[in-house]
Amino acid sequence: MESPEERKPFFSICEDSDAVSVESAVEEHGRLIGNYRLLGTLGVGGHGIVYLAQQEKPIRRRVALKILRPGLASNRNFLARFEIERQALAVLNHPNIAQVFDAGITKNGRPYFVMEYIDGPSIVEYCDQYKLRIEDRLKLFMQACEAVHHAHRKGIVHRDIKPSNILVCQQDDQPVPKVIDFGVAKAISRPLSDLAHYTEPGQLIGTPEYMSPEQVQMNDQDINARSDVYSLGVVLYQMLTGTLPFDSKSLRGHGIDHFREVVNHEEPLSPSRRVADLASEGKEAADARSTPLKTLVKTLRKELEWIPLKAMRKESTRRYQSAAELARDIQNYLCGAPLIAGPESVVYRVRKFVLNRLKPFTEATLILILLTTNVVFLTLYIQTRKLYKATDRAQGVETVSGQADEIRQSRTIDAQQPNNEQTPDGPRHIETHKQNGKQHMELLSTSNATPQSSRPEEQTIFRIGYSS
Repeated sequence: MESPEERKPFFSICEDSDAVSVESAVEEHGRLIGNYRLLGTLGVGGHGIVYLAQQEKPIRRRVALKILRPGLASNRNFLARFEIERQALAVLNHPNIAQVFDAGITKNGRPYFVMEYIDGPSIVEYCDQYKLRIEDRLKLFMQACEAVHHAHRKGIVHRDIKPSNILVCQQDDQPVPKVIDFGVAKAISRPLSDLAHYTEPGQLIGTPEYMSPEQVQMNDQDINARSDVYSLGVVLYQMLTGTLPFDSKSLRGHGIDHFREVVNHEEPLSPSRRVADLASEGKEAADARSTPLKTLVKTLRKELEWIPLKAMRKESTRRYQSAAELARDIQNYLCGAPLIAGPESVVYRVRKFVLNRLKPFTEATLILILLTTNVVFLTLYIQTRKLYKATDRAQGVETVSGQADEIRQSRTIDAQQPNNEQTPDGPRHIETHKQNGKQHMELLSTSNATPQSSRPEEQTIFRIGYSS
């Protein structure tokens, strides 16, 4: 881990920072301000210097102490700007925003405030250092969106969202992004300072690579929460591709008019196209995301790249209307739901609906098929059983009827025999009738399935057998 002196400044560094301010900051190392001893310089901005400090009491801990630069205490405009930042941080209370601990004024009239010291790299550097995959980067970025949305709900627009103002620290072995540096924040609902303050004409507020078109126009009245949404879109673009949507050297090196033309009218390449065009740098970007280059391009194509492109739309009304909506659309992507940034077509939403519910839909379909199959087989089995029983009954009736016909024929033959051969009341005749009756009873006992309709016929047979 690099020392505080070696780490890049993570507070806004304005173009008017000069060597005199840096030298004066170094000279103050070791100085005691209130209960805080200055250990080193973390950053020098347009109106303030940020120190790494050691709190002596009531508890010992390292903090970040920001103090107004020497010689500016008499400048009402700089005092107002410093007070706005201090009050902005004081009203914010979110786990992903650096917390303010204390505030005061030195003996020579320089205001200062003390905040949480974030010992970690920027969000882009952290993701590359640990080679986080796209899904993990998105989850980390969502927390930053929630912090910015909290500030918007409190009526504060950051106006300088960039990776170096979103630091990542470790808490309980989990990465936690922290939004810092509200040095150029704007209050959009109520004033944060009683001191009069104005932005000088022609003054750019923010960092060029991350500034929205309305910031480039330098119209303070048009700047609102959607300006921060644009900057968040640029940060997301960089986290996904490893590069900015517009080349930094070109953006800064051809004058203010060219800068305005690019930001206001030139559309950035889609993230997938940008990575595909990076050649060797694209391979490095893919390696930093633990993903093969072709897979990274395929992952970025279509849905995922819609999100940063929507956040960076030129017209603010066509962007996400809040940082929370941006975070929600990232969650939609992660869980497979339709995107707010996606096309409004019915086909797209139906396709996403089916794909999102494909597994439960498939399981329900299989269960329905199994239930239907069981019902069909059970119905066929019952019908087959009934058919077999009906067939058995019909065969039983046919057998009994045939036996009855045989007995009737036998009686007819006996009746036609000569009287001298055998009389009806003779022993042989009686014995024959007994045998026929016994045989008929055995037939009846073995044919329980004989229908009720055959019983009169059975009675007739009995009468035929014993009425002679």
